[in-house]
Amino acid sequence: MHTFLSVSLVLLSAAITTAQAQTTDYPTRPVRFITPAQAGGTTDILARLFGAKLSEVYKQQFVVDNRASASGVLAGELTDKAAQSLVRSGKLRGIAVTAPKRVNAYKDLPAMMETLPGFEVVGWYGVMGPAKLPKPIVSKLHGDLVKALNAPDMRERIVADGSEPMGTEPEVFRQYLLADMAKWAKLVKESGAKLD
Repeated sequence: MHTFLSVSLVLLSAAITTAQAQTTDYPTRPVRFITPAQAGGTTDILARLFGAKLSEVYKQQFVVDNRASASGVLAGELTDKAAQSLVRSGKLRGIAVTAPKRVNAYKDLPAMMETLPGFEVVGWYGVMGPAKLPKPIVSKLHGDLVKALNAPDMRERIVADGSEPMGTEPEVFRQYLLADMAKWAKLVKESGAKLD
């Protein structure tokens, strides 16, 4: 769903984990990007692309650690990739994107919001770190991730996958996550859906 239906790429779906507290020479050892996905999917590819950019900047290895935990992750990514290919080849007809506005990769497809005001389902990717990660490190990583995101080769690759790259400040991203979780929790509660 995330790329075919349009993604607002915030940064990258990964969690940075490190016990390093020094900010002046960060990082002093390899950094792990832990991704909740199988190798070869969009999340993994993005983690590797951003990891390579950060490795160049910091002269330290950024290692992608795939930790897929649900069978739906792989199925979702396979469905997403197949749908994109089929729409582009004309074998599947796209009806609309679920982003708030039309996306560059599918300019001919209207946004659902054009027909159903208020309808918005947007997939996103973001980088998260430990809660006690020092603010100077957060700022340093954020700045370098945004530079990587804005590099022409990265933007071209992300847009080619049907995504809309955009960076945001860490606090804005945190607020977005909280609002997104609340929106979906409310929807699940109202639907009466239960885990079996």
